[in-house]
Order: sequence, then structure tokens, then C-alpha cells
Amino acid sequence: MELSASPGVQPPTDILDRSLVKTEPGIHVNDALKTLARDARTSAEEVERIYKLEVSRLAAGARIRTFIPALALRKARAKLRNRREWEYKAKAVAY
Repeated sequence: MELSASPGVQPPTDILDRSLVKTEPGIHVNDALKTLARDARTSAEEVERIYKLEVSRLAAGARIRTFIPALALRKARAKLRNRREWEYKAKAVAY
């Protein structure tokens, strides 16, 4: 028995096609990025840049792409948190 795509739907030619992963954040991700920017006290552009970088890194080796946006958001949050902690420690040493 041969599996085929639904009528009118073209299956991806390459299962690892990188274009299948959106690097532009969706509506719900935009809200999360804005909240993250506010919480991290940094610009929305910086948060989006970090998010897109994490999406591209995760997509490079992913076979299942469903959770890439959530994982990228989590990694971006961790990077911003680590950066904020490092800056705090640097200020404490300066005093």
C-alpha cells in the first residue's frame, strides 16, 4: 500500500527542508517576545534577534519541528537571564 498526500497538497520533497521552519515569530510568539523583552529590560529587537538565532540553530539539526518555537523562546529567555546575572555580578565587583 502506497502512502500519498491529500489531493491538491504537495508533500515536501526533502524532509529536512529548512524552509519548512518559520524564522518569523507567529502572533503568540510575538506576545511572548514582547513580555520577555519587558522582563529582561532590553529591546524587543534584541530579543527577536536572539530568538531567530536560536530558531536557526535548532532547525539545523531538527527532524521534528513542532516544538522549535517553544524551545527557541526558552533558550532566548535563558540567554537573557544569564546575561542579566553576569551584568549584575560585574556591577557588584565594580563597587
